[in-house]
Formats: sequence, C-alpha cells, structure tokens
Amino acid sequence: MDLIDWVRSFPRRVIIPVGGLPGAALSGTTVRSNMCDGAVKAASAVSYVEEYGPDAVFHIGDVAVEAEAMGVSVGFPEENMPEVLAPLVREPGDIHRLRMPDFTGPAGRTGVDVECVRLLAQRFPQLPVFAQVTGPFTIASALVGHERACRLTVTDRPFLQRLLDVCTEVTLGFARAQLEAGGTILWIGEPMGSLLSPSTFAALCVPPLQRIVAACGVMSILHVCGNTSAHLRTLADTGVQGLSLDSAVDLPTAARALPGDVVLMGNIHPVAVARFGTPDSVRAAADTLLDAMDGFDNFILSTGCSTPVDSPPENIKALIAAARERPRALKTTSLTECT
Repeated sequence: MDLIDWVRSFPRRVIIPVGGLPGAALSGTTVRSNMCDGAVKAASAVSYVEEYGPDAVFHIGDVAVEAEAMGVSVGFPEENMPEVLAPLVREPGDIHRLRMPDFTGPAGRTGVDVECVRLLAQRFPQLPVFAQVTGPFTIASALVGHERACRLTVTDRPFLQRLLDVCTEVTLGFARAQLEAGGTILWIGEPMGSLLSPSTFAALCVPPLQRIVAACGVMSILHVCGNTSAHLRTLADTGVQGLSLDSAVDLPTAARALPGDVVLMGNIHPVAVARFGTPDSVRAAADTLLDAMDGFDNFILSTGCSTPVDSPPENIKALIAAARERPRALKTTSLTECT
C-alpha cells in the first residue's frame, strides 16, 4: 500500500504529531535514558500511543545516532537530545577511517533503535511504526561540522560527494535494519537540507535520497526543517510518498504546487502552539489549518517539527481531537488541475 492509499482509507483526517518526546514525560523517564535503552524508549512510545492515540507510532529519534555509530563523539544531556561534540572528518583521508556500523547486532545506539522498533511492531501490529533515519547530508554535516559542510558544497564538492556516498550506505543500512525489525513507514529526517539552495539540494541530496527510497520500497516521508517553500518540487523529486513540512510553509500553497498523490504532513507550530498554547488555542490553530486544507485529501495533520517533551497533555489531546472529529476531504485539487 502506498502512503496516499493509507491516508485515503480513513473516513476522517489522519493525525500524527511529529516525534515521541512527550512519551518520556508520560513514562517518567529522562531523555537520556530513552536514548540508551531500547526497552525504555519503546515503553515511552507505548505510553504516548495509549494516552493520545495517534495514527502511527514514533519513538524518540535523534539525528546524531548514525554519526555516533561512525565514530563521532556525542554528549548526552539528561533532559535534551544527544549532541555532536566535535567533527571527526577533517580531510579526505579521514573518510577511510570511519566506522561502518553493523546493523545486524545489538551493539550501540543504532541497536537501541532497532530493538525499539521491534518491540513497538509487536505491541502495535495494527498501527504503522516509523523506521526513523537521518539523511546523508545531515550525517555528513555532523562528521565535518555544519558550517564546513555548507562551505564544501562550493569549495570541494568532490570531497563532500565521497562523504555523502558513505553516509548514504549508512542511512540505507539503518533503514533496512529497522524495516526488517517491523517498521512500516520510512521517516527520513534531513534537517540540514534547508541550508542548501534548491539547485544544490537537487545536486547533492536528491540522488542519495532517491537511492534510499527506491531500495527500501515502502511508504516514506521526508522531513526538512525550516522554510522549504522554494524546495517543494525538489523535495518531491526524491521519490518519497510524503513530505513533512515545517510551520513556515503555507500548506495549501504547497498542496496546489505538488501532485495530489504526494501526502503533505504538518504543520502546527510545535513550540508557539503545541508547547506554549492552551487547549483552546491549539484547537483553533488546528481547525484553521484543517479548514484551509479542506479541498485536499492528501493531508496528515501534524506538528511542523518534533513536539517538545514538556508539551501539556491537554494541548496534544486537543490537536488529536481536532483531526478525529474532522471528516476526510473527498477530493484533492491536484497539480495538473491547477496548470
């Protein structure tokens, strides 16, 4: 089944807030403990699903896990996400010294995520479980440093391309391991992609993402942080079946610009609305977005990025209720109808 067919199988709007961080608050665990134990991470996701009832299952993912598996030193704040401490690749010769993770065993935090997905697939056989991976450019940025990665797109693109080739294989291997463990929707987070121009993204990010999506052959969603309004066609060129768009993107405009079989997911502001709003303001924002997307059936109501760990439960419930009480649109105004 393709993602669009799954979305259209619902009589109402689909609702999947991004990320699983609020599950840690529900389970009474620290973010750090979730990062290092698959059973703890799965238990937080179970708490989240049982409390809120989203239509698919996220665990608490992070964009440092693959780089760490390749040898990067990572710090673990008690109540925040892991962070890369220092770049590892300084010159082309360093690429050959990178570790290539073994995703078949339990070692390392990649094993934590694979075990978490296995447990969640067993616990929720009726729900899609996300296989969450980081895009090649974001991994490469962690390996060389974010600013340097952007400079390399101009100063030494062959060096960057070699690194991206390695990172692509790591992303693909990690995706396959989670899908084999029971994951059903591939979620690719490529947050650093928003720092690239559409043409640079097309040259450096699209081919690796196309390879990953084609090789996995499952329902897939790409998330790129920030205002990607100018990148929409390029993002769709990756071959993913869905795009998770941040709060800065106007979703009805995006829907009119893209084919009707590309599912759009978003994009309630995760901080200003989900974290610091009230149940009434969350419901109002969700209803406004649902109204704006009323003519499009290729839509999943969600947050624009990861929902903060301390988001009030009443706010998350208000967001989910808004979708559950809204019938699905019966028709999508497709790109071909607008041109």
